[in-house]
Amino acid sequence: MSSSAEDAKTLGNRAFAKGKYAAAVEAYTEAISLSPRPVYYTNRANAHMKRGAWRAAADDCASALALGSVATRERIKAHYFLGRAHVELGEWQSGIEALATAHALCKEETVPFKDDIRSALLGARKRAWEAAAPAGGRAIK
Repeated sequence: MSSSAEDAKTLGNRAFAKGKYAAAVEAYTEAISLSPRPVYYTNRANAHMKRGAWRAAADDCASALALGSVATRERIKAHYFLGRAHVELGEWQSGIEALATAHALCKEETVPFKDDIRSALLGARKRAWEAAAPAGGRAIK
């Protein structure tokens, strides 16, 4: 066990960097149990996403956002990951809304993954449109 939440986060980051996502989830869970902070939830959400655990990722993002005073960078990450998780779950509208929020927040703070957010938003809109199209094809009139 780690002596502090930050130590647990560091262990989680190391495990994540090595592709050991289950170990990362465990370490971030320990960090959360010691001191629930948005960054620990968003880090764990990212590890869940790498494992394809989309509902767990969405739940962690919601928990991060529910903590109240969340720094803009963490709000961006939480909405971005939340949007991606909802899209993977086929929850198009929720996904698009979360991704649009993340994209809008990028006007407040510059993040290195802004293009990823924009791409995810466009992809979500496309997938939602395709899901809503009639089964026989997409005739344009």
